[in-house]
Amino acid sequence: KGRRIMNQYEYHKDWGNVPYDNDACKKTLNEFVCGSPYPSSAKDMMQFGNTRISYKVFQQELDNASAAFFNLGVKENEIVFMFLLNTPQTVATLYAINNIGALSEWYNASGMTVELMRHDLVENHIRFMVICDVIYPLVKHAVSGTEIEKVIVIPVKGIFNSEVQDEFFIS
Repeated sequence: KGRRIMNQYEYHKDWGNVPYDNDACKKTLNEFVCGSPYPSSAKDMMQFGNTRISYKVFQQELDNASAAFFNLGVKENEIVFMFLLNTPQTVATLYAINNIGALSEWYNASGMTVELMRHDLVENHIRFMVICDVIYPLVKHAVSGTEIEKVIVIPVKGIFNSEVQDEFFIS
């Protein structure tokens, strides 16, 4: 009684009788990531190209980045504008921002115009912007005249190697 089985969708047909976890449904996405069963494990959490990142490294970098955003003055419920590529740094940045209670507003750099970015920065009174180093020179002029107080530039270099990463995040 009270157990639901996850097999009502076509993609569930091969799952057998996987129990539905009501407690898991009450967790936020950040609680799933930060509450991983492997927080200090050397097991791979994600792969990007030929680069593998372990749960332990991801969690350490997430904690470091959360502390860095907090120390920079990012406050709870504040919107942090992310203009980043689809990389592991972006995933960690999003979780780090959300981990301290701020809101991440992510735009993929390949699908947004500078004019739209500027409009969003002005309309939402954005104070913090996170951007990757290869894109910032192209949009730097759009930041002037906005309320941006700090631009955090994340290097893209090094994420395409073929090793397990020991560190990969904000420098």
